[in-house]
Amino acid sequence: PLIAYAYVVRQDFLLTLILLLVSGASDILDGWIARTFNLVTDVGKFIDPVADKVTQFVVLLCLLTRFPRLVIPAALMVVKELTMLALGMVVYKERSLIKGAVWHGKVNSLLLHAMFFLHIIWPDIPDTVSWISIGICVAMMLYSFAMYVIRFLKMLKYGDTEEKGVPGQALSEEV
Repeated sequence: PLIAYAYVVRQDFLLTLILLLVSGASDILDGWIARTFNLVTDVGKFIDPVADKVTQFVVLLCLLTRFPRLVIPAALMVVKELTMLALGMVVYKERSLIKGAVWHGKVNSLLLHAMFFLHIIWPDIPDTVSWISIGICVAMMLYSFAMYVIRFLKMLKYGDTEEKGVPGQALSEEV
């Protein structure tokens, strides 16, 4: 809500950027603390990405007020995240598994935030730069979406004992 208020109501782009940076830093710190002190839980593995996606979607909605072309990554995000939520729920129901994010999901988030920052700090961003940043984000979102779907399908088929299609080995974080 603070990010939306800063961007839409106050139109204070510097404050918006600061709030987004604080949000990201707290997310990184929270993850580091959980891993360092062995406090990782299934609830945390579920809630943390949901909170991240809500924040990302709110920022996209805010940016849509000034950059309608961002409807493309916003729509893709909705489809991707709802599909992943549904698949994750099926995997949990069938296999009682909850897995954390993998590298391509983290790269996807990093690129989304880079696109956000560009559009926040550069209100008159040239169309070409805007479209290039959107294209890079959309390409990574599609790649990550495909990789997560493959990962969920493998988890459904093999449970937690699968490495690149070979039953009997631990599920790789690369897939």
